[in-house]
Amino acid sequence: RLADRINIHNRPLVHHRISRGKVIFTLIGIGLVGWLQALWIGWVLNKMEFAILFPIIPVLLYLYNRYLKHLPLVGNVLIAIFCAAVPWLAWLAVPNPVGRWELAILPDISVTGLSLLSGFVFLSILSLEITKDLKDRAGDLAAGSRTFPIVSGSGAAKNLIILLLSMIPVLQAAGFRFSYYPPNPSIAILILHGIIVAMFIWLSVESWMAKRKKDYQKLDNWIKWGLLIGSVDLILTFGPWNF
Repeated sequence: RLADRINIHNRPLVHHRISRGKVIFTLIGIGLVGWLQALWIGWVLNKMEFAILFPIIPVLLYLYNRYLKHLPLVGNVLIAIFCAAVPWLAWLAVPNPVGRWELAILPDISVTGLSLLSGFVFLSILSLEITKDLKDRAGDLAAGSRTFPIVSGSGAAKNLIILLLSMIPVLQAAGFRFSYYPPNPSIAILILHGIIVAMFIWLSVESWMAKRKKDYQKLDNWIKWGLLIGSVDLILTFGPWNF
């Protein structure tokens, strides 16, 4: 793609170090392995809808990559929803709340915990996607894409990123204010909460100060770290462990 040639010069596919045929073969192989796993999970849990659901996801991802990612916010929101839905799919995979760790990704986590985790993931991924669009603005513009930074301007995109990132500390504060978090958290959990709040306040400031492509690349990397640490924090907070 023209956008990749401008935005990411060292991509193997762009420089023909990997042929298009090998890429397609690899993608089909990964998709087949994923579907077989979904088929096995559906058979073990007697929930074959998971095996039926899986083929729909690659189709939607193809539509995202081919069409939706070039539209303002449509592809960004779709990817954020996909990622935010993962905890719910893992939680729904087991029909009873006992022994959920045996077959599901998540522990016996509460609905409140899942809601906070999904909300955190949605805000983080959406801010990350818009940051990527800002970083790749030059290539997307040359390729004729109509991403949010191109249609609405870099200033509006930055303001939206700041809003999304600043909502994460607000989400944390609301969790304490309305007693969504388990009572009497340990010092370790409180420290993790504090790190997440401080980190996303700092990221909001970094978003406001970012001006060049390398600034957005740095912001992109730190949002990923914040997403990882925040997800671990919420899973530990609502999981069955005592820290």
